[in-house]
Amino acid sequence: METDKVLKWLLESQQQQAAQQQQQYAQLLQQLASQQQAQASRQQGAQQQLVRDLAAQHQSNQEKAVAQRIKEDCWRWLEPDQRTAGQVAEEVALEQFVQVLPPGGKEWVQRHRPKTLAEAVSLTEDYMAAERPGVSSRRTDAPYKGDAGTRRERSNLTLSEPPPSLAPPATSPRVEQLGGPRRTAPGSNQSPPMGVHPSSREARGSSGRNQCWGCGQEGHFQRDCPYMECDYMESMCKTLYSGKQWNDLSCP
Repeated sequence: METDKVLKWLLESQQQQAAQQQQQYAQLLQQLASQQQAQASRQQGAQQQLVRDLAAQHQSNQEKAVAQRIKEDCWRWLEPDQRTAGQVAEEVALEQFVQVLPPGGKEWVQRHRPKTLAEAVSLTEDYMAAERPGVSSRRTDAPYKGDAGTRRERSNLTLSEPPPSLAPPATSPRVEQLGGPRRTAPGSNQSPPMGVHPSSREARGSSGRNQCWGCGQEGHFQRDCPYMECDYMESMCKTLYSGKQWNDLSCP
């Protein structure tokens, strides 16, 4: 029995060690892959820089050596044996585009490492839009759909007929007889004000929008009506002097 326990323990320990070794091996492979990718990216950037440095440090007595060095660096950078002509041209255009960018935009684009020229252009537009929030980075030549309708509505307006929302309230003349017919808003469920005939609701018709719902006069609204206070005083006088002839009295 003790031998079986020892064998079982040895088997379990071997299995645990094997699992740990496999996990460590997988982690090591991931680290190597990430390091190789970073090294390749650094080498590509270094090769581009070497090409530019060699072109700047050109000397008259080393033309052949400089030309050969530039050719080798370009070959390692562009890899024409593994890419198509279109891919090589795209890489060259991308590199030239990044070089002509302003200092801030250049660092921004290089930090994101775009793969194509379109990605570099998009990153540049985003950077310019962030620098100037008030200016849109992407413009379209298509007109706004609502422009045509707005122009048609504005053409129908004249100087003699200002828009209803901009028309100033005008003061209408006082009426000689109090308690005259007044009008209320069509379809309103509220009862008409004191001294207003119910039949005057239908008499409103299709009048102007700036017509008072209390007295029916145009040029002001109900909140600015000059006759509401007189109606209130008239009702108070009728209540106080209910036992006398109203025609013999005048409203105080």
